[in-house]
Amino acid sequence: MSDPRRVLLVDDDADCRDALQIVLEASGYDVLSAGSAEEALSMLTGETVDIAILDMMMEENDSGAALAHRIRRCPGLAEVPIILVTAVTERTGFRVPLSTRQEREWLGVDAWLDKPVSPERLLREVERLTND
Repeated sequence: MSDPRRVLLVDDDADCRDALQIVLEASGYDVLSAGSAEEALSMLTGETVDIAILDMMMEENDSGAALAHRIRRCPGLAEVPIILVTAVTERTGFRVPLSTRQEREWLGVDAWLDKPVSPERLLREVERLTND
């Protein structure tokens, strides 16, 4: 039997983070959970993950995107798929299109999911990105 896939989950909202962690663990994922970008970066020292799920607005309004770009520069993590799960669209009406490779590279993420995200939608996206 292979080891479970490891997910980095970063969100400053403990309730949201806990809910997503429950969904992921119930589906067999091993979850590293962090409440901030800095906590996530320190957790990643010497660790490997198969996918990262990041909130956009944490310490700063763009903390998730900034963290995604920092992960992309980490040796051994540059190719890790990144999902941004965010309430930005709901709060501001702003949404970054991610239909082209250039748009995904500019933001540093592979997918954008609006909060609240259903467990089914989250798991579909995680599976899609980890099975490519």
